[in-house]
Amino acid sequence: MSGTNWTIGIDFGTSNTAAAHTNPVKGTVEAVNLSHNRTTMSSSVYVESPEQIDVGDVAMDKAESNPAGFIPAPKRVIPQQMFQVNGYDLSASMPVAAVLSSVVQRVSANMATCSLPNWCSPTQRRGRPRD
Repeated sequence: MSGTNWTIGIDFGTSNTAAAHTNPVKGTVEAVNLSHNRTTMSSSVYVESPEQIDVGDVAMDKAESNPAGFIPAPKRVIPQQMFQVNGYDLSASMPVAAVLSSVVQRVSANMATCSLPNWCSPTQRRGRPRD
């Protein structure tokens, strides 16, 4: 990505979050798979402790064993500024930051590139599997 601008856009929704980025090679905007083969992920979070906040499918799985740590829609706690979950007083920014940080990490992981030798033909380059 040297010399190329890279932009990410995040749609932090009440229930789901989505993201898109600029393809540094093509210059086009592309949706990013955030969970398995979906371009969205659950916006929910699970607070084990202020230092351990899980997001998405992991949060939903953990909520089954301890619903007290589950926040299904962290966007709704923003007006509260501070709230209590799983016995902890948290700033509303903490679960939001956990979701956004996870999205940035997932998008960055999708940006891993595979170099091809210069002698590859354009057909060979187009036929390579996506990263």
